[in-house]
Amino acid sequence: MEQREYALYKRCLEWYCIDPDFRALMDESPRRAVEKLGYGQSLNGEQAYRAIRWTVFREPWGQAPDDNPYLQAVLAREQLLRSHLMRCHSREGFASEHLYSYEQMTRNRCRMESRLVRRNDYVFYFPFCIELSKGCSVQCSFCGLSAEPHLGDFLYTEENRGLFRSVVQAAYRHFGSILGCCPLYFATEPFDNPDYERFMVDFRQITGLLPQTTTAIANRDPQRLRRWMEIIGPQALQEHAALRISIRSVEQFHKIAALYSPEELVSVELVANNPQSIHRYSASGRAMDAPYGSRTAAHYSICCISGIRVNLVERSVSFLEPEVPSQAYPLGYHLRQVRTFRDAGEFALILEEFDRLYFQSRMPRELPLRFNANITLREEGGTYLFLGDGCGYRIGKNQFTQEIVAGIRENQCFSQIISRFPITAGDVQRLYDAFEALYIRGYIQTGNSQP
Repeated sequence: MEQREYALYKRCLEWYCIDPDFRALMDESPRRAVEKLGYGQSLNGEQAYRAIRWTVFREPWGQAPDDNPYLQAVLAREQLLRSHLMRCHSREGFASEHLYSYEQMTRNRCRMESRLVRRNDYVFYFPFCIELSKGCSVQCSFCGLSAEPHLGDFLYTEENRGLFRSVVQAAYRHFGSILGCCPLYFATEPFDNPDYERFMVDFRQITGLLPQTTTAIANRDPQRLRRWMEIIGPQALQEHAALRISIRSVEQFHKIAALYSPEELVSVELVANNPQSIHRYSASGRAMDAPYGSRTAAHYSICCISGIRVNLVERSVSFLEPEVPSQAYPLGYHLRQVRTFRDAGEFALILEEFDRLYFQSRMPRELPLRFNANITLREEGGTYLFLGDGCGYRIGKNQFTQEIVAGIRENQCFSQIISRFPITAGDVQRLYDAFEALYIRGYIQTGNSQP
């Protein structure tokens, strides 16, 4: 399919997802909807509509039809992105086995806790991020992270550039090439920082990659965004999803559609975050109790970081992990610890300490254990059933597993529980293996039952 035709299809998809009036028109008459956009001579309305419905709703449910050129073009581009993500998140992307295993465990747990996450093969978690600003100027009413107001930026001075490069180099040595995918923002707007691009170019010099940028202010300075797209380059835009635009309102989308041609944004994802869109919010932050029309918020975390978060404005290092939003975790993540540092040497020491404390890749024998609060434990005949969101795991029930289950319910550690059993070392290992299988799938976690 020619680039222009695909670009028109993609823009039509965006109109459908974002604008309820256009969506209603297309549901009624795909041909008239396409003509309204001025694409009638270049786009087959019926085929485009069927591709959109399958892409968004999987209608009809099942395998993608192979006779729809628009859908096949979408799937071909998705495969490029999937290949990139799989390479980055493979074992070769991590400097050590335990870091790789830890991130796999996080993904296992989040997919077990939420079938919405499990259905999306493109959801991965990153062990590191850097914030180059403090707070966010946009202040979306539905922000799942409840970002604080914009309070300042880490500017590209000679001293700051040296610190940034030293922090990134230390993190690259520690984590490996996966660092090249780790974002330079979290609960911040990347382009609030006037020097964001300069830091990103330095980041690419060290890691070899540019991580994804998601901006909510693409309409503020179109020329700045165009210059950034030139720096990224067409290959990274298409194959790495290196740029996304967050849509906050229908009116903003109309401005962006007028500012940028379909061809300009053919490899830029427009994320339909406006309240009138077809998508659902994570039930966290400011969206926790907001239904936004007929839609209800979904119980999954939008936190994509499982590991280190650095804020260079306040020179802080924190360790956080995604959690299903709740009263205990209203922002959809568990903040385990926050430390401050003065220079790259102190940062490296904190990095090593956090690695030892929190990047647990095996079930610890000497730390208190608990069952994940988001699972259901049920007894059925001679087995225990550990049930997540539409999935589960089964182990046999006997006098030993009964004792271990009871001990975990009391926040005891494995060694403490197992010390009561007059059994061989081999039997101890077999019991450990049985419960570690639950640990690596997220049914068992460390820590106290009440966060």
